[in-house]
Amino acid sequence: MTKKTIDADATINAARPLSHQQAHEIQPSGHLVKLPIALAERVCTEGVENLNQSLADTITLRDLYQKHLWQPAGPTFAELPVLFDKHSEQQIVLKEARTMARRAAEGGDDGTNDPIIGGVIRCNELQVRYVAGHLVDVPVVRAVQVIA
Repeated sequence: MTKKTIDADATINAARPLSHQQAHEIQPSGHLVKLPIALAERVCTEGVENLNQSLADTITLRDLYQKHLWQPAGPTFAELPVLFDKHSEQQIVLKEARTMARRAAEGGDDGTNDPIIGGVIRCNELQVRYVAGHLVDVPVVRAVQVIA
């Protein structure tokens, strides 16, 4: 059995990320590359816009869940942060998602309709049921100064 020595500097240099690389832009932001998928360009453009909007809504709602993670009150306050943390990965953006899914279906864009229905609507309907089960009316408590 032969002993090998490891050159630490060579190993570190091999693992160092390459910086200042230049590459051509594959597809500019906001630019649609037309593919032969049997859909009108208007339908493709609307699908891309809707999916981008759904992503932005999801990110915003995730951030709101995280912001309110430690603010619940009431008898189920201990369970809510766990629920919020879980739901922050899969958010509730139903109203707009339903409109997007309906418009995609009307345009024959099943490829856009399917992830909106399966990935957004079904998941978030379930989450609404879970959160609604924890919602309670918590009275506001005010400190009152008692004069003796």
